[in-house]
Amino acid sequence: MAPTEAPTEGQYTKGDVTGDERVSLADVVFVLRAAVGYDGFELTVGTSRFEAADMDNNGVINMQDAVLLARMII
Repeated sequence: MAPTEAPTEGQYTKGDVTGDERVSLADVVFVLRAAVGYDGFELTVGTSRFEAADMDNNGVINMQDAVLLARMII
């Protein structure tokens, strides 16, 4: 797989919530923490980070997004 440019605001790679240009377990953990409201893991609607985390494109970050993301990397 060829490397891609780092996402800027408005650009994102689905699942790359941490913005490290990889979709990994760290992204799953971030989405899990955001889904349960863990302090410091809020995702703002409309940002590229939110769009990357919203795996089912329903406008809500929840456990379903974490499950879909985990399935993507397994």
